[in-house]
Amino acid sequence: MNQSHYEWLKSQIPILIDKKIISSDTAQNILKHYDIEQEENDDKFNRIVTFIGVIFIGLGLLLVLAYNWDNLTRASRLSIAVGLLFISQIAMFLGIVYNKLTNTYKESLAAFQSLMIGASISLVGQNYEIALHLDTVLLIWMFLILPLAYLTRTVSPAILYSILNMIWLIDNFSTPQAISVWLFIILLIPIYRHFDKNMIISSTPLAWLIVINSLAAFILTFEKYFSDLMMQCLTLFFCFLFVIGSHLEVKTAVSRRPLTTIGVFGLITSCYSLIFSICWQNVPQNFTNPVWSIILILSILSLGFSYKLFQVSSNLLTKLLLASPIIIITACLLAVFTMQEIYSVSLASIYLLAIGLLLMEKGFRQANSALLNMGMLLVSFLVTAKFFDSTISFWNRGIAFIIIGFIFILINFQMIRQKKNIEGKTSFSSKTK
Repeated sequence: MNQSHYEWLKSQIPILIDKKIISSDTAQNILKHYDIEQEENDDKFNRIVTFIGVIFIGLGLLLVLAYNWDNLTRASRLSIAVGLLFISQIAMFLGIVYNKLTNTYKESLAAFQSLMIGASISLVGQNYEIALHLDTVLLIWMFLILPLAYLTRTVSPAILYSILNMIWLIDNFSTPQAISVWLFIILLIPIYRHFDKNMIISSTPLAWLIVINSLAAFILTFEKYFSDLMMQCLTLFFCFLFVIGSHLEVKTAVSRRPLTTIGVFGLITSCYSLIFSICWQNVPQNFTNPVWSIILILSILSLGFSYKLFQVSSNLLTKLLLASPIIIITACLLAVFTMQEIYSVSLASIYLLAIGLLLMEKGFRQANSALLNMGMLLVSFLVTAKFFDSTISFWNRGIAFIIIGFIFILINFQMIRQKKNIEGKTSFSSKTK
């Protein structure tokens, strides 16, 4: 509860007591509860400000050092670069040994030390004129701050490690060693489960970075080695992320569910690419091709983890999303046995149309304009893609688009009327009470 809401609650308490809706004891308990919550929010804000302050101090020291760099001797440069790193390391070590550091200062010192490690690498290399390529600097920096995340159980070194990992992957995307990015991601995953809710920095950004890094590594791998059915495998990978996220992510906010959010968005987006025949022209006819093994493994993993969700869930839309591996395998087999793309394209189009219609139905039933508009957007994208992918004349396309536009507007108006009727009935019943 923010400050304005808390002040409003305090102003309403005497009115509720006068009307004998609540007792004085109940009023005191309510105010005490939200007063404690307000203190926790203030404390969290103070911790964040402290963390930002330490980061600015570290960056300021680096700027001052850079300004006076030419006036310093080689020994002075080395002493300053190593000294800053040594001081932060000693402070962190003593705090951990004697257990005197709060989460705020532990996180701040870890962030400061991570920056000093990178600065020391660059300064020492420049001081002794050591020719270091960007990928070498990134690797050294990554593997020096990764133990810091494990030893101190702080989020900031892990977040910086993930960012450096992404930069390294972009810099080495076309090189053979880029495939080793999977190892760098795996090294980070075990520390994630040690983070708790009281961290000064939320571990949610780290979760997003891990998922994005994994997605980039997956795209890299298939672009290099399994490009024949890349979009089909990518769709299965997104389905796997969605299934894993449905099991692990129990928080309701979209920003706190990277696996589910990226999984659903990526699943629908990649399915759109499958409605074009170009994605089905190079399907391997030989089942001994390694890409078939990848498709089979991803499908088994997705279906295996989604079996319980499929039984428990009563939402038809969720079940349809979970069934995407069956759709993909069926479409691939149709492309192999019929040797024509039209059947696979039609199946992918029907699947997307069903998702869009279910979203529209759910939004209309719940009077939820966001879901309704999302469903209409999916259907309109599908219809537009199919029209421009066909040989229908521009006259017929124009008439069809006008009709579809009027249908969408009428549905939206009807939903708005339904929403107003529901609100009117609610207000009427509250007045009669």
